[in-house]
Amino acid sequence: MRIPVELATRVQAACWHTSAEPIAALRAWRAAHPGPLIDPELPAHYERLAAPITPPGVVWRAGLDRVLPPES
Repeated sequence: MRIPVELATRVQAACWHTSAEPIAALRAWRAAHPGPLIDPELPAHYERLAAPITPPGVVWRAGLDRVLPPES
């Protein structure tokens, strides 16, 4: 399926707009915690920071779920 460039650009921009603050927080946290996340609490904290980030793939999958018939 081909997506018009304008739509792809708009979705990416919208995802960035709504995720800019969480991305900045996650980048700052990651800079403060480089390397492997050995402490068992660190991965959970990372996931909490990453949860509000909306990747474009989530938008595309949600759109496809709305237009494709359910699997039988």
